[in-house]
Amino acid sequence: NPKMIDVRTRKIEIMDEAMESDPLIRIKYSAKKASISNSWKKWSGEILGLEKMETIEREREYEDRLSEWIYADSARTRKYGEILPAFREIYPVLGEYLLANNFTGEIMNGIEAVAFAGNLRSLSGLVENKGNNEEINSLKKRLIENSVSFFKDYDSPTDRKLFIALMKIYGQTLDEKWQVPEYRTIRDACKGDFEVLAEKLYSSSVFADEMKFRQFVDDFDLRSVRKLKKDVFFILSNGAAQMTSNRIRPELNRLNAELQKQNRLFMKAQMEFHDERIRYPDTNSTLSVAVGKISGYYAGDAVYLKHYTTLKGILEKDNPEIYDYDVPKRLKELYAAKDFGRYGRDGQINVCFIANNHTTGGNSGSPVLNAHGHLIGVNFDRGWEGVASDMAFNPDQSRNISLDIRYALFIIDKFAGAGYLLKEMTIID
Repeated sequence: NPKMIDVRTRKIEIMDEAMESDPLIRIKYSAKKASISNSWKKWSGEILGLEKMETIEREREYEDRLSEWIYADSARTRKYGEILPAFREIYPVLGEYLLANNFTGEIMNGIEAVAFAGNLRSLSGLVENKGNNEEINSLKKRLIENSVSFFKDYDSPTDRKLFIALMKIYGQTLDEKWQVPEYRTIRDACKGDFEVLAEKLYSSSVFADEMKFRQFVDDFDLRSVRKLKKDVFFILSNGAAQMTSNRIRPELNRLNAELQKQNRLFMKAQMEFHDERIRYPDTNSTLSVAVGKISGYYAGDAVYLKHYTTLKGILEKDNPEIYDYDVPKRLKELYAAKDFGRYGRDGQINVCFIANNHTTGGNSGSPVLNAHGHLIGVNFDRGWEGVASDMAFNPDQSRNISLDIRYALFIIDKFAGAGYLLKEMTIID
């Protein structure tokens, strides 16, 4: 959804700015940025791919042909005639609920103090309902212990910038009827001036300061419950959780159940319509093997991408001003000396290769085997032009990207000096 892409773009911009300003913040936020960048890149690529392949137009044409086939026979009309009308009724409503659910989660979880505040819901409920003291003390201890890892990678000024930006985006993007009621109350109270509100919140809330949080949890009692319910971060977290669980998800579950019912009929109709077509089985959430060939592709007019990359390409991108492109000195030395050991060939060493296997989210880290069952690489990505392959597979451009195992061995042996690890392996030249 373009709206989800837009909000992630802003989050990444804020993180990038903070990471460029301080090496410590870079360390803290590198994994966080990476976790949201993957989907952001995928969504953007999917839109590009679907438009390029004219997928919507082709699907509409297919639906027209299927409809004509269904309504050409009275028995088929009785059996399948309600499928497409049902889809046209379900999907617009489903889309609205999905956006409300996903966008609210994207905003509230994107503000770390808000997401972190939700951890105190259980403790608050136990204390308020006069729960077992042993259970309360045990929960306090766990909360304090878990807070260490949170604050270790937390930067309050960066989170404050995210809060200001995301609160504005939430109000500007999502229709008021889908906004968390508590958000509207807070927005109206501060007259939409989230900068002033943020300055107050991040200097006073226990969720933006490790020592305040630890003390607050350690002393937590009924007075703390009252204080907690006045904290804006907790109010937003609690309000979002209540709205999604009470108003959005029950209807989402109902719509998805109806969709699944229609999908079964839709697949049955398609199998009758094209009874000669061989169809791939649904292997989602199963252990499966994909078979393909190493192959380059044309990424655009007169733009051909070879099936492999080399260390030479890494050196060509060297830029000390950009963290991710700052090539280590040791790697430069090995390249200059052409000291690739047994892993190079013809004065060069391969780094990655591409093949026409269909991969999807969750396949990163999968082993890549050759016809003899030898490990030759590790799958980790897809070519930009083929990320829409989950929805529309384009054999001309859908490519999975794998790390060449020879480069991995080179890094272990020659770069890291850990050649002793290779003694545990059987390496075939």
